[in-house]
Amino acid sequence: MEKNALLQRALTFQKNWLPLVEQGHVTERQHDREFMADFYEVFGISRSVSRAGYEWRVKIDGHDKRIDSLLPKLLIIEMESQGVKIVDNPNAGYEQAARYAYALDDANKPKYILACDFEHFYLRDPATKDVWTTTLQDFVKDIDEFSFLLGYEQKLQEDQAVVNAKAAGKISTIYRHILDVGVQPNAASLLMTRIVFCLFADDTSIFERNGVFQEFLENTAEDGSDLLSKLTVLFRQLNTSDHDWIGQKREFGYINGGLFALDIAKFTTDLGLTFNADVRQSLIDASHQDWSVISPVIFGSMFEGALDPEKRHDLGAHFTSEKNILKVIDSLFMNDLRHELDVARHTAYAGGARTKALSRLHAKILGLKFLDPACGSGNFLIVAYRELRRLEHEILDTLMKDEFQRGFQMPYDFVSTNIKVEVSQFYGIEIQPYAVSIARVGMWLMDHLMNVEASELFGELVRRIPLHAGANVIEANALTTDWQEINSPKVTPEFDYIFGNPPFLGSKLLSDAQKTQLEKVGSGIKGIKSLDFVAGWYIKTSEYMKIHQQTQSGMVSTNSLAQGIQARTLLSAILDEGIKIKFAHQTFAWDNNGANVYVVIVGLARNIENAKLFTYDTLTSDPVEKNAKVINEYLVPGQPIKLKARSKQISDLPPMKIGSSPKDGGFYILSKAERDDIVNKQPELLPFIKKFVGAKEILNHLDRYILYLNDAPISILKIPIITKKIHEVSTFRKSQGGKDTTRLSNFPTTWQKDTYAHSNILILPRVSSGRREYLPIGFGDSNTIASEETYQVIDATTGLLALLSSKMHVAWLKTVGGRLKADFRYSNTMVYNTMVLPLLTEKQNQYLEKYGDLILASRREFEKNGDSLADLYNPDYMPESLRKIHQRTDKYVDSLYGLTDPTDSERISRLAKLYQDATRE
Repeated sequence: MEKNALLQRALTFQKNWLPLVEQGHVTERQHDREFMADFYEVFGISRSVSRAGYEWRVKIDGHDKRIDSLLPKLLIIEMESQGVKIVDNPNAGYEQAARYAYALDDANKPKYILACDFEHFYLRDPATKDVWTTTLQDFVKDIDEFSFLLGYEQKLQEDQAVVNAKAAGKISTIYRHILDVGVQPNAASLLMTRIVFCLFADDTSIFERNGVFQEFLENTAEDGSDLLSKLTVLFRQLNTSDHDWIGQKREFGYINGGLFALDIAKFTTDLGLTFNADVRQSLIDASHQDWSVISPVIFGSMFEGALDPEKRHDLGAHFTSEKNILKVIDSLFMNDLRHELDVARHTAYAGGARTKALSRLHAKILGLKFLDPACGSGNFLIVAYRELRRLEHEILDTLMKDEFQRGFQMPYDFVSTNIKVEVSQFYGIEIQPYAVSIARVGMWLMDHLMNVEASELFGELVRRIPLHAGANVIEANALTTDWQEINSPKVTPEFDYIFGNPPFLGSKLLSDAQKTQLEKVGSGIKGIKSLDFVAGWYIKTSEYMKIHQQTQSGMVSTNSLAQGIQARTLLSAILDEGIKIKFAHQTFAWDNNGANVYVVIVGLARNIENAKLFTYDTLTSDPVEKNAKVINEYLVPGQPIKLKARSKQISDLPPMKIGSSPKDGGFYILSKAERDDIVNKQPELLPFIKKFVGAKEILNHLDRYILYLNDAPISILKIPIITKKIHEVSTFRKSQGGKDTTRLSNFPTTWQKDTYAHSNILILPRVSSGRREYLPIGFGDSNTIASEETYQVIDATTGLLALLSSKMHVAWLKTVGGRLKADFRYSNTMVYNTMVLPLLTEKQNQYLEKYGDLILASRREFEKNGDSLADLYNPDYMPESLRKIHQRTDKYVDSLYGLTDPTDSERISRLAKLYQDATRE
């Protein structure tokens, strides 16, 4: 985590809690979890991770005790109410935490112990006896005392990656064997899903006793010859209810829900599938793995890793994936629900008001319905279900503590009868049959893990085996399916929340079938053919939200959705329907099967009071949350811009056009050596040879020249070398075919597109690296011609170079321009022509000229040594002196817009407001 982001988070934590602490209104029972969650988040530890360590059980003198919070192997926290002594108090604070830490097993024993009364922090390393103390008032100043917390989730991820890859490797042999003998992938995936379920069940008390499936495997023939037949019998047993069971006491109980309903003999025996000694041993090895530590969230990736060894390294990414999934579901609904829980917790006892508030919230979450219309292997559904269950646990825990406080004894089965959040509240649409199976099983297994978690939290056995309800995941094409009719039986669910990450496919990568589907879904949207595939899900979602106005959505998509034509076409159309952006995450990196793609998250709702905007200092940094009254189609604060392409610059700056295209077959092009040779022999040709600059030349400081004969006299055209080249160009054009090119062959000295300006020009590459902080803009004299790979501004001044090189202009480009992968794609009509320049005085223009001159002078010093613009503007190598000049330029340009040290979002908001004012009718 970057230090600035850490300090910002620490400051936010301090500002949120200091007023409450100063008022003396915080108590352990009411505020400890909220305080600890906020504390952990300062150091990048998500609520999902920290929540797992709350109320951790430890046995002391034969009695169950509860640790307020434990990060295994790292930190134990004991919270006390304000005024309670946290040091040298045998019944509280540090001494109590130390007893808990001593009683923990070595696998969980923490290195640090923290006692806290919301205002004072007492931190101790028992091994070294080092003690650090600070207060909430000095928290930001002393933030380095807690630096050991940084990177905790990353370490969890790295440890989990080893476990995940090991497990996937062990099942890959089995999976490959099944596929190699001709079993269809969907059938093979179903078989493997059952095997993985059994492996998981064997370590999580789903079966009668842990380890029984491992014993079952070890009691098969060593050559593996009877393994498949015995598995077939076992699967039949798992599909047989206790009512229908005949025989001795069973160790493999009934698993309902259809997982084992289909007899695998129907698709294995007929194909002659058998298992061998290697498959048997791989399965036994896999059974030795502790499957209880593998999250169902990773199952989809595990199956992919088993099929494709190249993807096995991706299995470590599920912590990253979960972290990103939580960005969606937290912003969409979990943060709101947690806030409601906090409000209910802080409601007064009087008249049972708190109990009623908690009960209302419980009833509310039981009525919620969730849809992921591109659910894949169910990752979003699984994480969302887990978080909703944990919220339910917190509600029940608070109710029980309240009743205990009032002297009431709860019924022994209070928890098991009141845990009512079901996987059947969750719906999914997925086009791949094998992924549907994995998603359903993953939801069942997460349900079981949550029951185990509840059992440990409340000390009461909670079980849902046999399975009695399943997630409503269907195999279908989401773009051709009516989302209001995906349930069976025919009870139309009204979804409260729609979320997920639809396919990351750009408009140019779509198959003909996908193009047809997208055009049909977006038939009323002009420009639908230019949109990425994800647009189909946004359109379907917005159509659903027109009918069900309480529905809210949050989806991940490539960042092109909020840039260029896609923002203007899709998001503008959605906003025009009265739908608002509830929250948005600006561009960040998302791991997608081992490849980083650049994504945004957009949350939509009809009725909102304030929006939340999450910005990123770097593509991989943690987000910074900001309030915004309204968010526009480019995911920046402000009303919708509704930008339109312009043929003329809005502030009457010089025109910008695409460079020239000679259509000469390269015959007029000259290298520096060729140019020098011609000039030496025919010096009269010098005025007709121009520098010819494209993106490659401007960025890499390359010399390229071209013969420009458009206005050359006949005496020049008669020179033999020129006559020869004219003939070659004419012949080339005739060979190309086409009416226009054939016509041009009769005028070989005329270019296909001639925008030669005969003036100073600015030269901008049409595509430029998205890593650059500043645009590498060239400055050419009247003997320079820009090629069609660039844009050129005629009658150029160094003041305009300073303006276009500034972060103000780059921010506008990043926002309203297009992207080619991660690179900037410049547009004269959408970027340059729409950027408003304030009215400047003569003196202000002179200052701009001065900064432009300084930029060019600095660059020339480095270019003498052979450094190119690509080198000078590479953020890793940019010289400090050049950077400082640009920073001074930025400061001055920002001041022209009335801004001081602005963020890019603030720059865009200002430019958007000026554009709206300039175009208002």
